[in-house]
Amino acid sequence: MWFSLSSSTRGQYRVIGTLRGHTKSVFSLDFSSDGKYLASGVGGDGVKLWDLRTNTSLRTPPYRAVFGPVSQVLWIPSRSGMLTVCSGTGLGYLCLWAQSEETGVFTEVFNKRMGGGAEILALAYEVLTPTDTCIAVADQSCFVGVYSFDGRAELLPIFTARLNQSIPISISFANTKGREVYVFGLHDGTMYKLSGTNGKVLASKNLGDKIGHASLQAKQQLIVVDNVSSGFDVWNLNGETHQRTFPRGKPTHFIPRQVNFADDAKTIVGGSDHGAVYVFDRKTGAPLDILRHAQQGLVQTVATTDRDGFSIIASGTSCGTGLILLWQAKKAPTAARRRRTTLTLGTVLGACLRFLMLAAACAFLWQNFRDLVSAHIIMDKVRLTDYPP
Repeated sequence: MWFSLSSSTRGQYRVIGTLRGHTKSVFSLDFSSDGKYLASGVGGDGVKLWDLRTNTSLRTPPYRAVFGPVSQVLWIPSRSGMLTVCSGTGLGYLCLWAQSEETGVFTEVFNKRMGGGAEILALAYEVLTPTDTCIAVADQSCFVGVYSFDGRAELLPIFTARLNQSIPISISFANTKGREVYVFGLHDGTMYKLSGTNGKVLASKNLGDKIGHASLQAKQQLIVVDNVSSGFDVWNLNGETHQRTFPRGKPTHFIPRQVNFADDAKTIVGGSDHGAVYVFDRKTGAPLDILRHAQQGLVQTVATTDRDGFSIIASGTSCGTGLILLWQAKKAPTAARRRRTTLTLGTVLGACLRFLMLAAACAFLWQNFRDLVSAHIIMDKVRLTDYPP
């Protein structure tokens, strides 16, 4: 399939930025919580941090090849409120960079080889208190670990465990204050719910033959997974029921593609093996747009955020030179439109109410005026009768 570069088929999104500087495939992308920064992890190029207000890269510590190629990146909150980014590598190293409050420069504050020293495939975090954040790590040796991070320079283990013959391709918290961790198996297509305190498997559910990637939306209690073959599946986390499959075209390669929720879980965004990024309406299943990142090839890496009332998508080339495109919805998210509609209706209703109150006041004054005039006429007649000329 051949596409023209940097366009969309339905015009719902437009390119607002092109980030260049990577020479190899983009493996991981993640927006900061405020949507102002993007982290990109690119194999042997290391990690780059981008200021999206200017679309320029920030100064970062140099890449160290001894740690292996970068496989994952993740922004995490810190106690000071300054930016902190976490990255995982192909040799199992976990690194933390923190931004200085004085200079704004990022420096490395932590690095350690985790688990079995295998490639880190997934990272996740959940805030427990303003001074305590849980970080979850999963690697190719079936290792899963959860650690406590206080925003300083050390990770304290909460638990480490290994899944039986299941490689964890994705990991997520479910907004339960660290009590539950969800792990998604690559080759067995199974979702595992682990205890957040000891790593014990509390429950499991098969979601298909394979899982290429998974994202969990805690607020809506929804999961979206790449089923590797036919498209993306949405499941309800509570009832563990399948809701819908979103097809993305016949695959040319049976490889994982990242998929995420966007616009407060109203849309589904996922990559492909033929140069396109797909955007679906979650409730109806209708394709909203196809973003033409490249003419062909792998676009496995995507990330989403909402910024200034608009849905933003980052897509990264997964073969060859690591080009990153930033896409913005041409219309504000549905929730924002609904808020504006509600405000407009409220304004109209308020105006109508004020008009009715004004009309009632005018009617009251008119009635009193008529009564007053009538009283004067009667008094005049009385005066004429009592005092004839």
